[in-house]
Amino acid sequence: MKNNYLKAAYDNAPQFIRNFVSYVPFPLRMGRSYRETVAFLKKSQYWPNDAIKNYQLTQLKAVVDNAFKTVPYYKKKYKKLGLTGSSITSLSDFQRFPLLSRDDVLLNYNALKSSSYNNLNTYEGMTGGTTGASVKILFSMKSPFIEWGYIHALWSRIGFLPKHKRVALIGTPFLGNNRMTHCFNPFHNELQLSAIDLDESSIILYAKAISAFQPSFFYGLPSAWMVLGAFLLENNLIPKGIKGVLCGSEQITEDQRNFLESTFKCPVYSWYGQTEKVTLAGECECSQDYHIFFEYGYTELIDEQGDVINSPGKTGEIIATGFINSAMPLIRYRTGDMAQYADGNCPCRRSYRRFTGLIGRRLAEYIIGRELEKIPLAAIDTQLPEFNKIKLCQFVQTLPGQIRLNILANSEITANDINNIQESLMMQLAGRVTVEVSIVKDLVRTERGKVKNFIQNIGEV
Repeated sequence: MKNNYLKAAYDNAPQFIRNFVSYVPFPLRMGRSYRETVAFLKKSQYWPNDAIKNYQLTQLKAVVDNAFKTVPYYKKKYKKLGLTGSSITSLSDFQRFPLLSRDDVLLNYNALKSSSYNNLNTYEGMTGGTTGASVKILFSMKSPFIEWGYIHALWSRIGFLPKHKRVALIGTPFLGNNRMTHCFNPFHNELQLSAIDLDESSIILYAKAISAFQPSFFYGLPSAWMVLGAFLLENNLIPKGIKGVLCGSEQITEDQRNFLESTFKCPVYSWYGQTEKVTLAGECECSQDYHIFFEYGYTELIDEQGDVINSPGKTGEIIATGFINSAMPLIRYRTGDMAQYADGNCPCRRSYRRFTGLIGRRLAEYIIGRELEKIPLAAIDTQLPEFNKIKLCQFVQTLPGQIRLNILANSEITANDINNIQESLMMQLAGRVTVEVSIVKDLVRTERGKVKNFIQNIGEV
C-alpha cells in the first residue's frame, strides 16, 4: 500500500505552489472534519457523566461492529470468542475483549486493514521505533484533520488560535537532496527548525529567523527547546511576545517546565498522545493533570494482572481504543505507557477524567555530538521500513560524536537493511555523530528486565 496519491502530490509540489495554501482561511483549508470537531468539542467538554457514558458506549459498539464486518483480524478473533458489538451492553462488558499489542499490529498489518478503504482515502504512517520496531499504521485521510481539531482545542486553553504563527522545533523534516535546517510550512503557518542541528552556528540562524518571523507560540520537543532556550538566554536573544510553549512528543520534566517558563516568560503547555491515534490528553489552564478526551477514544488502565483499574492512586498501563481512525481500528491497544488517575474534580470544570504520574516511553535524552552539542534522541527518526525487522534496539554512547545502535533482529533482516539503517541515521545526524549498527544477542536491561532505549555513559557536558 502506497501513501495517498493526493497527499503525495501536495508534499512533492514546488514550495511556491504550497505557499498559496497560506492565503486560504485555516478552518477552510483543514476541511469539514476539522470544523465539525472544533464545534463538537466546545459543547461536549462540559457534558454530564450519563451523556459521556452513552456516547462512549455508542462509539464502542460502532467500532466493534465495523471491525467485525470489515477487518479480517477481528472477525476471525471475535467470532472464535463469540463477541460482537451487541455483546457490549455496558462499558464493563468491554473488558471481555482481548488486548492488542504492538507485535500483534506488526505481524498482522494487512489483516487489520478495513476493506472499506483504499488508496484514495488512506495513507500510511509509522510509529516511533526508538526502543524497538516501528509499527506501520493505515490512517483514513480524515483522521489527521480530526486530530488537529482536538490539538487546537487543547492549545486554546492557553490562548492559542489557528491564526497565530508558531515555530516548530521537530526532528529533521528537511531530508531531501538539499538538506536544510529550517523552512516555512504554509499549511500550518509555522517556521520549522531542525532539532538535530542545535550547534552554535545553526542556533544563530534560528534566532534571526525567529526574530523576522515574529511568532506567538513555540512548539515541539521540550528537550530541544531547552538547548535552544539556553543559548538564546546566554546571548540575550530571547524573542519578545511569546504567548506559550507547546510541548509534545516526549515526556516533559519539572525542571524543563520551570526553565522554559522563566526563560520565555510565558506558560508551558504539555499534552500526551501517540502516532497510533488511540488516546489523547492534555493539561488545562488550571492544572498539570492530563485531561483525557472521552470523545477521541475509550481509555483504560490495567494492572500487571490485566485487571482494569478504576480508582485513583494505582499506576497501570494505558490501554486505548481509538474512535477517529476506522481505516485500521485499534481495539484495546497496549500503548506501553503508564499513568494513574487523578483524584477529585479539576477547577476548570471540564468533564474529563485525568491522568497524573504519566510515564511515557519517550524521555528527554541527548546524544552528544563531536563538538559537544546536544542532539535530542527524540528528534531521531526511526520510522524506516528496515526497522520493521527489529524486535528491540538500544542506543549506546560512551564518546562524544560516536554512537552505537545495538539491535535484536528477526531472521529476515539483511546486511543491506543494516546498511540502510546506518546511512539514514548518519544522514539525519549530518556528520555530527558517527553511527555503528550491530546485531546482538541481548540488550542491557534493568533489574525488572526492561530495555532502556538509551545508555549514556558520557555524563553532563
